[in-house]
Amino acid sequence: MKAHVTVWEPEDNADASLPTVHEFLDRYVDSDRRLLSYEWQGLRLTIDAAPLLALAGIQREYRVSPGASFVSDEARDHGSGLASRKTSASSGSSTA
Repeated sequence: MKAHVTVWEPEDNADASLPTVHEFLDRYVDSDRRLLSYEWQGLRLTIDAAPLLALAGIQREYRVSPGASFVSDEARDHGSGLASRKTSASSGSSTA
């Protein structure tokens, strides 16, 4: 699994029930290790929080949604897949 987080800009009309970046970081970042960790469909996913922590000011009020996608070993080894083309913060691995 490949973890990713989508940050919704105001013109994207994100669902108001989604947390803001600020709320999401407060809830899911381990400040000692600077890792963002959340559960997705029964798996614990962990990614580097640095891209979200770098957001400043009004960007911290943008809505955010976590997600994950399945990436086969073959696709990962060849550098293909959507993850390389997305503009979301992504990285990391899943743990059971």
